[in-house]
Amino acid sequence: MQWMYLHVHGTLHFKQCYADELLDSPFVRCYWPCDNSRQSLWQVAIESLAMGVSRAEVLRVLESNKFEIDDCVNYINFLNARLSKDGDQWCVTRGDFVNLEVSPSGFGDTPMDALADLLKNVGFKGRGMWCDDINSLVKMTKPKEPTE
Repeated sequence: MQWMYLHVHGTLHFKQCYADELLDSPFVRCYWPCDNSRQSLWQVAIESLAMGVSRAEVLRVLESNKFEIDDCVNYINFLNARLSKDGDQWCVTRGDFVNLEVSPSGFGDTPMDALADLLKNVGFKGRGMWCDDINSLVKMTKPKEPTE
């Protein structure tokens, strides 16, 4: 199987191997199964940003796979999250958003940065094979229906 892993020095790498090879390595901070789909690569990008990987490193991986930063908006929609502009910052909230006082949100200079900030704000700490990921922390809810 192909994996993307985060090296302890903050770089992202692809590797064809068994998961236990990554699990046992002292040089691997985090790893993701990677089928080269848009969804799995965006997941790696956002989760690694939330873990403190440099924006330049994430952009290097996205660009090497012919991804465009603007495509992040499609990924935000896939997650049933809401994207809006708040002054000069982008804001991302989950589908169950009520207001900024009681609901988690993320802010950033780009939609990608705002989504990574939201992920940090809902408790993402990094992951191994069976930890919470962006799908369970952000996509867990559908947009609320208006009440009368």
